Formats: sequence, structure tokens, C-alpha cells
Amino acid sequence: MTAASKMRQFCPTLLGIGLGALVFAVVAIATAPGIYSPDSVGQLLQAQRGVYSDGHPPLMAGLWSLLLRVSGTAVSLYWLHFGLLSSAFGLFALAFRRSGLPVAVWLLLPAACSPAILNFIGVLWKDVGLAVSLAFCFACVALSRATRAGQITTLLVVLVVSFYAVGVRYNAAPALLPLFWLLLLPFFGRPGWRRGVGMAALAITGTALLLVGGRLLGATRIHLEQAIELYDLAGISVISGADVIPNEAKRANFSPQGLRAAYSPNSSSSLIFRPDPAILPPLQLTENLQYLTIFRQAWEHAIINNPWAYLSHRGAVFASLLGSFWPTVDYRQQSATFEAGVVVLGDPAVKSIDVGRPMFGQRIAASLLMAFINWTAKHTYLLFGWAWLLVLVATFAAAMVLRKRPMAEVAIGLSASGLLYLLPYFFAAPSADFRYLYWSIVAANLSTVIVGGILMQVTVEFRKWRESQAQEEAVPEAG
Repeated sequence: MTAASKMRQFCPTLLGIGLGALVFAVVAIATAPGIYSPDSVGQLLQAQRGVYSDGHPPLMAGLWSLLLRVSGTAVSLYWLHFGLLSSAFGLFALAFRRSGLPVAVWLLLPAACSPAILNFIGVLWKDVGLAVSLAFCFACVALSRATRAGQITTLLVVLVVSFYAVGVRYNAAPALLPLFWLLLLPFFGRPGWRRGVGMAALAITGTALLLVGGRLLGATRIHLEQAIELYDLAGISVISGADVIPNEAKRANFSPQGLRAAYSPNSSSSLIFRPDPAILPPLQLTENLQYLTIFRQAWEHAIINNPWAYLSHRGAVFASLLGSFWPTVDYRQQSATFEAGVVVLGDPAVKSIDVGRPMFGQRIAASLLMAFINWTAKHTYLLFGWAWLLVLVATFAAAMVLRKRPMAEVAIGLSASGLLYLLPYFFAAPSADFRYLYWSIVAANLSTVIVGGILMQVTVEFRKWRESQAQEEAVPEAG
């Protein structure tokens, strides 16, 4: 094959990558230097001071602190997250070309324009950090499998980046198992105990490193798991009618009527925190280790003694999560959103940090982006969790059927990872917050691209086969 013919074959891929880069360039103009929620502002303040707690992932704040010292600006974390996601799409495009799936390169364009992805890409959240890191890891594995090279380098890169991913979201650990499965396939090609041992060793090592990392950063433990325990206790009490909440968790204003009024399957905030300054919530968190033990024991006993009430409560929360629609982030109001986060945090010291400036044309790009997202939110179901759950199940099943095809195993891994991240929220969701599903949404988009590319390639091959069959039948027999 001549250099000219190779270039002609590569041109469609190059054009697809170029259009994808154009999409990300417009999105960068619209979303930079990023949106700060109150959680984002809290983590930025921890990064500035170098004082961490496990209320926010200390690894993310620690990395942000390092980036602040190196770059002098908080926007560095935004560019890290944005760079990981855009690089993931570029690596996937190269992997699809090497795997003989040129159509999948073009399918990456609608995925890059998915409003469910664009809605949060500019928000400095741990959920975004998790999603972009795992997308980059899967892209590295896909390219390594397509080229059948660089397995050791891929292993090292993926271990580092996935460590950050699970460090910002501890509950994402199950979602890493399909990634590790793909990562270890070149080393243990046949299923067996060696691959299982390798996955277990990676999981144990990662857990140990996370624990050591938190200790090295000196993160203060505030035991936020108690918020889920108290939420479950409140739900069981309201549904069963039995008071299972320990006295140590009750505020002075506690009453059964107030508990029922504050309880909602949409959020635990009105039960524990103070969204309305005029209303004191009925329950309270604690730092007392003895009380924490009492909370845990009461939670365990309540579940054992009231299993149907617990499952009803958890089912209602999970249904709200899948049916929830988080209001779209308005990238036209970046400064106002940051100021609102500072007000919630109550510490103006964070204003001394350079959080970057919008780029030229930001208002126009942001207006176009928000018009697109808002229209999609109003006229489609793309910002509802149940739609992406169905997509993950469908792509997993389709990829299993097509598992002999190139990239099918990557689609299986992506879909399985998205499901393993989403489904445990049945037991752990503290509210119906759409951002919790961000990695599952990104995984669903990418697996859809792969499965769609394979199906279109199969269709092309089938048509060519039919044409060849028709030509053979049209040739008259000799004699």
C-alpha cells in the first residue's frame, strides 16, 4: 500500500477527529474557567489551606493544591478534567480506526455533543473528575488492544489515573473491576484464577494506597456515612411508624410530625442539614465516636427488624434518582454561581484565589450551549437517569452477542462499569442528584458508539456478501 493510499484511508478519521476537536474547542470557550458549586468552593478552600477532611475527597483537594502551587490559578483543575475527556475521545477515534471501525469515529461526534455530558463537563465536581478519568482509562486500554502494543505503559498510566478516579469517589471501586479485567487480558489471556488474583491484587493495592494517601494528607474524618444511616433511619421510621432513631441523633426540636414533614425521597438535606435558615432540621450529625457506634447499631437493627420499610424507602430514593432532572448548569452565570458558593461556605478568604477569566466569545458560546441543553432537556429524556440505565443494559447485552467483534469487549467493560457504578446507589444514594450518574452516562455514550459502529460494520459486510452472492448467481454455468 502506497503512502498516498494510506493517507486517503486516514483522511476520514482525521476529519472526524478534527470535527471532534472543533466541538470541544467551542465547549471549552463556553465553559471555561468552570462552574463552582458550594462543594467546589469548599474543596478549593481546602486546596488553598492544605487542610483536608473526608467530607470532600482529600485526593482531589490535594491534587488541586499541587496544581495551584504550580500554575498559580484554580482553573488548572478544570483544564485537567477537560483535557482528560477530550483526550479520551481522541484516543477512542484512533482505536476505532486501528480496529477497522471507521464509522464509530463519526459516531463519536454525537456522543461528544450529548447534552447529558456537556451539562456538567465544566463543573468542578468529584463526579466529573471520576467520569473523565475513567473515560481516559478505557480509551487507553482500547487503543492498546487495537494496536496490540504498549501494554506495560498502558498498565502504568491506567493505574495512576484510575487511582485518582476512585480517590475522588470511593463508591466507584466496583466500577473499576471491568477496567482491570480489560487491563489484565493481555497478560492473562485465558479466563482463570490468575486473572482473578491479578484483579484482587490491584483492588487491594488501590484500597491500601487510598487509605495511606488520606493519612499522608492528614485528612480529618467527619464520618459522612452517618448521613446515609440517619436518612435510612428516618425513612424506616416514617414508613413503618416505629421510632427507630436513637435519641443521640435527635435535635431538641425533634417530633414525629416534624420528621414526617422533613422526610423526602428526593433528598436528605431537610432532615440533617439546613437548606432553609429559618427551619432547624430534626436530626443532627456528630463527631462523637460513641454516638457513631450507636448510630451504626441502630441502623443495622432497624434494617433487620424492618426490611420492607427499608427496601420501600431505598426503592423510593432510587426511583427518584432515576427519574430526577437536575436543573441545567448555566454557564452564562459563572461569576454569580461562584459568589453564591462563597456565601454558602461563609468564608470570603477563597476570593483571594485566582479562578481564571472567561475566554473571548464566552457569552455567545455559553448562550448557544445553554440553548441546546435547555431545548434537549425540555423535549427529550436524555437528562433522566432511567433512560441511561436502559442504554447500559441494552449495550451490554448487544456487546455480549457481538463479543467476537473488535472493540466489543471494551463496550462490555464500559457498560458493566456504568452499571456497577449506578446500581449500588440503590443502597447508598443520599439524594436524587442527577450528577451521581455522570460516569454511567459517559460510559453509556461511549459503549453506544462502539456497539453502533460494530452493527453498522456488520451491516456493510452483510450487504457486500449479498452483492457477491447475487453476482455469483448471475454468472451463467459453463456448458
